[in-house]
Parts: sequence; C-alpha cells; structure tokens
Amino acid sequence: MPSDFNEYDFVLDSEAIYCNDFEESKNLISDIFEKLVPGGAFWSRTFAPGTWGVESGKLIGRDYWIANEGPMVNKGQTRLTRLESLPELYGAGWDTINVGEITRHDGNPDQIIRELIIVARKPN
Repeated sequence: MPSDFNEYDFVLDSEAIYCNDFEESKNLISDIFEKLVPGGAFWSRTFAPGTWGVESGKLIGRDYWIANEGPMVNKGQTRLTRLESLPELYGAGWDTINVGEITRHDGNPDQIIRELIIVARKPN
C-alpha cells in the first residue's frame, strides 16, 4: 500500500481487495494493518460464497473466479471470502474482527448477492 503517509486512523475497502487473489489480498491486509495507528480500524465489504453466478464460472485460484453469469460478468476476477478463511486472510495481531452479512438481489430473489462487512481493529 504505497503512500507518503505512515499512519491511518481508518482504512475503507468497498469491494476493491476482492479483485486480488488470496495471497495478494492477504498481503494488502497485512500492509493495511502495518499502516494503521494503534486502535485504528479497517472496514471491508467483500463478496461471499453464494453470490449469484460467480461460482458457475471458471475457478482460477483459491476461491478466485471468473464469472460467466450474474453481476460479476465482465468485471474481471472475483475472490469470494469465506468466514473460515478470515483468520488466515487477516493474520494474527488484530484486537477484534467483527463480521456482518448483507444479502440482497436486484429484482430477482433467485439471484442473490452475498456480501460480508468486516471490521477489524488494531490493538491500542
């Protein structure tokens, strides 16, 4: 995470890190942790398994897909975030990691979009 600043109080990821494979996402989150001030927070919104169309596409890595239908078609790669992968993805050191879920659709209830909201706080 290149920057002229060395410390942040808050970092927001609204469906951007999901475009990276698992290892690169892990590296980005580690960089964010290092740049946060003590007590700083990281908020992330990311796609979850069950998002319409993603897993029907081509698997190109760990939970990393190229969708062939649904809202992620022609948007590049999509990494889905599984709850059980959070400890490895986020690594040790966080004071708290809280997770919520948004389930929505764009008019057709059979075409669900699942998103996780993850809020991680660095210890003071």
